[in-house]
Amino acid sequence: MRSINTKFKYTLTKSHIVDKLVQKTSLSSGEALKVVDTIIEQMSECLVSGARIELREFGIFEPKTLRSMVGRNPLKPKNICIIPERRTVTFHPSKKFRDRLNGKDKKPTGTYADA
Repeated sequence: MRSINTKFKYTLTKSHIVDKLVQKTSLSSGEALKVVDTIIEQMSECLVSGARIELREFGIFEPKTLRSMVGRNPLKPKNICIIPERRTVTFHPSKKFRDRLNGKDKKPTGTYADA
């Protein structure tokens, strides 16, 4: 398995997910990569089309449109620029996932590398 990025405490990458999928199933690396790519592609297409993604016991991904606004340079407040309307994605964790993050879950916790 590939080493974990040390810039953050833990960084889960697509290659880590593929490696874990290979370990837990009888898929080859190429097949596991196709599965992960297909899932990510399908999620992206749904969000771009305006649909929300609900993953039970994990959370909800929703596309959100942020309105346009006026931006100013604090050093030159008379310089105004219009920040255009843009789209982003919000994530709302499920109660079960929030409890697990906050250590209220009774299950033993470890890193994704331990699983």
